[in-house]
Amino acid sequence: MIRIIHLGLVLLTLGTPAWAQFTAVAGGTATPGLPVSDTNPVATSTIFISETLSIADIQVGIDVTHTWRGDLEVEVTSPAGTTLRLHDHQGGSGADLILTWWQFGVANGDEEYDCACEMQPAPGSFFDWFGQSAYGTWTMTVTDTVLDDDGTFNSWSVAISDMGPPLPIEAITCNPELGTGVVNLNWGNPPSGYDEILVRVNGTVIDTIAGISTTYSTPGLSLSTISDICLSGVLDGLESLPTCCSTFLPGPPSLSALIFAGEGPGDIDSAAALEAALSAQGISVDVVTGLTPSIVDTPASLWLCLGTFPNAHVMTQAEGGLVRDLVVAGIPLYVEGADTWGFHPATPMWQVDGVADFEAEDGDDSLAVLVGADFAGQSFADLTAEYDHDQPGSDWTDRLVPAINDIAGPESGVIWRSEAAPGGAGYDVGVLYDTVAPFGRVIAQSWEFGGYSGDQAEVAARYVEFLGQAKQPSGVHFLRGDSNGDGSFNIADAVSTLALLFTLGAPVVTCLDAADANDDGQVDIGDPIFTLSALFISGAPLPYAPGPTGCGLDTTADAIDCAFFLGCF
Repeated sequence: MIRIIHLGLVLLTLGTPAWAQFTAVAGGTATPGLPVSDTNPVATSTIFISETLSIADIQVGIDVTHTWRGDLEVEVTSPAGTTLRLHDHQGGSGADLILTWWQFGVANGDEEYDCACEMQPAPGSFFDWFGQSAYGTWTMTVTDTVLDDDGTFNSWSVAISDMGPPLPIEAITCNPELGTGVVNLNWGNPPSGYDEILVRVNGTVIDTIAGISTTYSTPGLSLSTISDICLSGVLDGLESLPTCCSTFLPGPPSLSALIFAGEGPGDIDSAAALEAALSAQGISVDVVTGLTPSIVDTPASLWLCLGTFPNAHVMTQAEGGLVRDLVVAGIPLYVEGADTWGFHPATPMWQVDGVADFEAEDGDDSLAVLVGADFAGQSFADLTAEYDHDQPGSDWTDRLVPAINDIAGPESGVIWRSEAAPGGAGYDVGVLYDTVAPFGRVIAQSWEFGGYSGDQAEVAARYVEFLGQAKQPSGVHFLRGDSNGDGSFNIADAVSTLALLFTLGAPVVTCLDAADANDDGQVDIGDPIFTLSALFISGAPLPYAPGPTGCGLDTTADAIDCAFFLGCF
């Protein structure tokens, strides 16, 4: 990392990201030497800055000797009157508070206070000062809020630059494609724009694209893994902070439905009832008790039994992200659970579940009869039946509202509601989400399937009819880019493709899909050029999935095919 040594020093370290460059143009230092103790718990000092530049970046340094830094609060007020708390009792029982705060430093808590590195202010944000004038009186207040330990407010400094990093990429979405390793990115750029945009996957720059771009599709990444994809804008040689998403890359789907038995103990075993009903439809079913990428991988359909209060499974952010990515890639989803949409924290699954966010109401245990309804051509009106509670007397069946702005389209509607009480009205407890392609369809309900007292096999049959099953791509397993079919990707593959194109009597290429390194649906001179670039130019894209390191099926619709590929046997 880098440190301020004195004002006016241009801080530029080899290997440091462009956004970490800092040039102090204005600033000042004060050495109050004030006690911070039981008798003098508040120490205040000022710095006057005469320059009138607009603040685009700032660093604030402090030196306080103290026997317990966790006793301290530090606030700074700008000449415009904006007060930020930079230190709020962090650092535990460690001694002294000697550091430099910088908005683009390490997060508070990620490093020890003696790391000799810049640390982000917490809880304040220097972004609140950006755009203000540096001119005027700056005030720092150090407060000791706890008795006994004491110290000295030795010195502090302000360093200001009128050239800061550009604003970061806005509102990024990352949508994986099923079985391809391709992730489609969409985002917005700030008004200032960029000269270029850097695309990183797991910390490595894989592409540099035009600064006006707002969409991008990654080359094929490793299937059945999670990748961190980040975008940074570059303007006038400075790089913005990265904007990132963490995305699961579904592989080709299996032939089995997968049930997550997340429910706690109760009178109803909903996962077992659902397994029996799906099996009655001739569907292969796997039941798991974990919801991680290695366990779930890519099922033909996903069925979440989250349980009802007070024994419901609370979705984590990672679990919700995995479910969202599977639905985005085309995997159908069924999810049941109480408090899942009412009192549990929001997760990325909420983007694709067809239930209006933050509008679900806490229910009660009055649900006695489930009344079916029709929506999107799917009929459940003839399946009305009594409902058996999993937790009698404490089974809070939440009241759901169909979404109108989830990312998979607006077509969400009610398929289950409670029977209306005499003189009253029923409430909605089941939603069907008729998503747009390529998203998987979704059914969400706040009651347990196993509590339905009617024909469970018939309900499951209609669910399966609507949801469908993700399709297993068919064909020959191959490695894209491995033109000669020897199971590896190297310069011999470019030679093999060139021979195919220009040499009479050259060995036959049995898998044209493998020779189509750039996956444009044809084999031409562009393929060996693409291969050579991938092999010898740093950051150049690799052949799209499947390949060049993992055998798989072709999911691209084109006129060429793969008759035989020895390298994957």
